[in-house]
Amino acid sequence: MTEKRIFATPALQLKSALNFIPLVIFTIFAVLLCLLPFFQPTAYLKEKILYSLAIITCSLTLFFLNHGLQVSSKRVHVILAPLLLLFSILLSTIFSNDPEYSVTEFYKYASYVCVFLCALSLPDKKKIILILALAATSAIVSIRALQWVMFGAFKTLDILAEQQIPWEFAREYLNRGRAFVPFIFPSELGSYLILCIPVGVALALQNNAKKLPENKFSFLNALALFIIIPDTLALFCTQSLGAIISLSLSAAIFIFFFKKRKMKFHLLSYLAVSIIALTAVTFAFRNSANLNLNLPLLSVTNRISYWQNALKLIGAHPLTGLGPGNYPFFKGFWAHNSYLQAWVEFGILGIISLIYMAVVTIKTDLDTVKGRDRLILSGAWVGSLAFLIHNLVDSTILWPAVSLQWWAIAGVLASFFIKNKR
Repeated sequence: MTEKRIFATPALQLKSALNFIPLVIFTIFAVLLCLLPFFQPTAYLKEKILYSLAIITCSLTLFFLNHGLQVSSKRVHVILAPLLLLFSILLSTIFSNDPEYSVTEFYKYASYVCVFLCALSLPDKKKIILILALAATSAIVSIRALQWVMFGAFKTLDILAEQQIPWEFAREYLNRGRAFVPFIFPSELGSYLILCIPVGVALALQNNAKKLPENKFSFLNALALFIIIPDTLALFCTQSLGAIISLSLSAAIFIFFFKKRKMKFHLLSYLAVSIIALTAVTFAFRNSANLNLNLPLLSVTNRISYWQNALKLIGAHPLTGLGPGNYPFFKGFWAHNSYLQAWVEFGILGIISLIYMAVVTIKTDLDTVKGRDRLILSGAWVGSLAFLIHNLVDSTILWPAVSLQWWAIAGVLASFFIKNKR
């Protein structure tokens, strides 16, 4: 017996070590995703590629350690859709107007697909942990953004004055106190925050879900407040009407389709009043700009011209597109509509696969998920839908610092579509 135990001990140690490896890689994977908003070396291509390669390596390693996906033949198209997206991007790169530049952009989209597949394959507990980690990180991002609004903006204005830099747009932009740090544009920060705020709201409902005493204050309640308060303040400070309205519409859709009839009227009424008030205040702030470039109505008319230009490009290159990153300059480098821009750059196969993946996340069946996990996944669903709606007027689904968060959440939601549909 003693000899058997002696020989069994190293085997057990090896087995426990092997079981520990997926946890270590998952931790690295989650940390890389969480830190991405703070790591935006826009001028350093080499660093961006290395960061993406690290995410891709962790994603694929976890995918294979989790034994890939066990999916019935009826649901295999959920996995084929992201692979079709990657194939369409590769095809558009081959036929690109500027193949060399498209090759340098290809790594971004490879990381999207790898993160999606990795999230699909994660065990359920790790999926919930990943969503909570992303939401908790958003609070730190929001605090950083608010800190910059209160202190950094004024310092930047002083520097512009000292250096006598005649950049009136920047002065106007900074004077209105729009939050955008650590991103480049307020719409980026807004799109990122609407992904995470609903998860914080879901956590705030934990007492009701668990039927805890009213005076019981759990760790999840504290985490909820930590997410909701700074995120909501930062979202308001972005003054991004598109992000605010998108989140409101997503919440209204969730309430209408998933809440009981008795609650619908009261919740929708409260939501409608909140939307009108918040939109009116934000519009007033934006409309007080001295420069026409910053007026919200001009932003709307500009977007219409962006979309018209994108439709012309689609008509000229409908099949393979112009290639990744080759959207031509037209008042900017983005179409302010991710779906139109994806069609312009990736062609018809790219837009079909992207839309299909978006539909899969919306059709996730949460009825078989119970308790706390269902609430958290419901929050992720609302955030994901808000993100998809916002991308009708912006292009954040194509920007890694924001979109990789969505691809991870989309993978989690799609996994429940695979499990619960027959």
